[in-house]
Amino acid sequence: MRVTVTVSTIDAAASHIPRATLHCEVINQRNEIVVEGDAQVIIPTEKVSRPRVHLPKLELRDPGVKLRALIEQARVALAGHAPLAMAVVHAVDAVSLGGAVDAAQAGLITPVFIGPEARIRAAAEAAHIDIAPYRLIATEHSHAAAAQAVAMARSGEVQALMKGSLHT
Repeated sequence: MRVTVTVSTIDAAASHIPRATLHCEVINQRNEIVVEGDAQVIIPTEKVSRPRVHLPKLELRDPGVKLRALIEQARVALAGHAPLAMAVVHAVDAVSLGGAVDAAQAGLITPVFIGPEARIRAAAEAAHIDIAPYRLIATEHSHAAAAQAVAMARSGEVQALMKGSLHT
């Protein structure tokens, strides 16, 4: 990350208080401006000294870094193996659908969506998630979806279960 501050104007004549406009930019690692703006400041007429202050520790976190590392670890561990057949129970929201489709696109699972078909399709459409390549088993409600998923796991039709928007 790079921070650039440029003096864009100095206005010493307009009033008895000298002012400057600083144009500020924060540029990320892809050379894209992520923050930009102007700061109006008063220019000191004599040297200003302040005692050093102890600043709090600052941590910048990437909220997805641990998840991406976990997915990469799973991808390495499963290299050369077929994706797990996974029942995704009552995936009627964008988070459940997106997580399952992302895992499928990473080659980790083959999702089988189980739940109320109209609600699953509506959630997918609203979130712009394409579930057409995946199997969908329609059930009336969440309890029926859970029962169907357990039956599929017991029979070996799926190897794992993923909780969707299911109250437990």
